[in-house]
Amino acid sequence: MIKILLYKKNYILNLIFLIFWSGGILSFIIDNENFTENKWAGGVFLYIASLIIIINHRNKNKYILLSIGVFGFLSEIIGSKYHIPFGEYYYTSELGEGIGNVPFSLFSAWVIISTFVIQILTYLGFNTKFWWLLGPMFMILIDLIIEPIATGPMNAWVWIDQGFYYGVPVSNFFGWWIVSLPIFIIIQKYYIKEDNQSLVPLGVILFFIMISIMKLILAPIIIFLIICLSVVIRKRLYVL
Repeated sequence: MIKILLYKKNYILNLIFLIFWSGGILSFIIDNENFTENKWAGGVFLYIASLIIIINHRNKNKYILLSIGVFGFLSEIIGSKYHIPFGEYYYTSELGEGIGNVPFSLFSAWVIISTFVIQILTYLGFNTKFWWLLGPMFMILIDLIIEPIATGPMNAWVWIDQGFYYGVPVSNFFGWWIVSLPIFIIIQKYYIKEDNQSLVPLGVILFFIMISIMKLILAPIIIFLIICLSVVIRKRLYVL
């Protein structure tokens, strides 16, 4: 009975996730304030995604993911206030309420992105002893997909320090490496590989890819295709 209830709960949450996913896409297609003026929707979308991810993990992994979310959120607070290690930036109201300048939904964002990278590393069959090195590299690649959309059409945050990559400074990607490194050291040591993985993390990344396609922002699309191609090639070699 508990398994049936959990399945129904997942079904409902997945349905809600799809509704918010579709609504987010429509907000970039339809010029209507019913779609564009819902400042709370972006944050709720991330909350739902991270909730689905967490409840579909084993108990030990749940605590690891919660710790990652807290660690990532705290790094954002430090980064926003002291401009270390990412650079100088500030958040807008697009991702909802938070502490000071940092939306609470950034907790969810770190859980989602970290889980997506875990799924890539697991699917590719990389030995976990290399995850501390590969994890931060993939985290930076995912950020390269997210940044042009989040700082462009979404206007989720604004960079004071300007850089070559759609206005994003190099310091941001260096900061992602610094923050992701301890995250994946912990993951490498304590995370237990999951047999059944939710597609929600991929869904979130595809959301950014869809916006990239609609707005003709090429770099995120190219990077995503390179990742997909690498996954296919690596998987074929792994099977051989």
